[in-house]
Amino acid sequence: KHLNNFINTTSNKVEMIAKIFILTMLIASICMSTASPIVEEGEFPKFPSITESAATEVETENQVNESVSVFAQNSPSQYGYLTVIVKYARGLDDTDGWWNLPDPYAVVDAYYMEGAMYKRSTDQTGVVSGTQDPSWRKTMEFDWANWIDFTIRVMDSDVGSDDVMMEAFTIYVSPGVFCTQEHDSNGDGRVTYDYFFQTK
Repeated sequence: KHLNNFINTTSNKVEMIAKIFILTMLIASICMSTASPIVEEGEFPKFPSITESAATEVETENQVNESVSVFAQNSPSQYGYLTVIVKYARGLDDTDGWWNLPDPYAVVDAYYMEGAMYKRSTDQTGVVSGTQDPSWRKTMEFDWANWIDFTIRVMDSDVGSDDVMMEAFTIYVSPGVFCTQEHDSNGDGRVTYDYFFQTK
C-alpha cells in the first residue's frame, strides 16, 4: 500500500514537472521566433490547465489593501491563466556595501478578485549569491482567476531581515504574449521578464 502511494505521488509530480517544462519551452520558442514583443490574442498558445499552482495563495494584508484597493475597485479584472517568467536583472544597487556582494532574488505578487475580495498570490525566484547581475529564468504559474495586475520586486537575502534592492513595480495584465519586457529602476538596475495572459 505504501509503495503504491509513493508511486502515485511520484507519478503526479513527474507529470506536473513535465507540463511546466513543455510550457516553458513553448513560451521560449514564441519569444525567440517573433520579431514583435506582442503576439495578438488570437495567436495565443493553448496552455495546459495546471490545477496545482506552485504559487502560494494568501489574502492581502490590510496595509496592502489600503494602498492598492482604490485602483482595484476601478479596474475590471479579467478571467485568465497568468504566466510570468522572471529572466534576469542587471546593474542592481549593492545594498551590502563594498565588502560583501548582494544575494538577490525576485518576488512576484499577482493580484486577483474573488467575489468582492482583493487577494494576492505570491511566488519567487531562487537566491543567486554574490552578484549584482543575477540570472533566474524562473517560470511562475498563476492558475485561472480574475486577475488584475502583478508586481515584481527584487530583494537581497540577508541574515535577519532582507533588504529591498528594487522597489516593486506594477504590470496591469492584458491578453497576449509579451516577450522581453524591461523595467529600468532609475539607478537601482533593471529587470527583464516575459509574461503571458490567456483568457477563455
